[in-house]
Amino acid sequence: MFKLTLKKFALLCSFAVLASCNPPSNDQIPASSNLPAKTFTWKMVTAWPPNFPIFQEGAEQLAKDIV
Repeated sequence: MFKLTLKKFALLCSFAVLASCNPPSNDQIPASSNLPAKTFTWKMVTAWPPNFPIFQEGAEQLAKDIV
């Protein structure tokens, strides 16, 4: 009888996910000139108080990297 181990199951699931990830065909890709430019405004919320030494520096660096 066929025994499905955890490794085989994970491999089978990864193949299924990869098989479903087909790149879009050329007729599905909209032209970039037809898309309006959107601007988003984001706010960052942290769980520590403002200017907390190590955590705040990392959060500010992350915000700079995203912008």
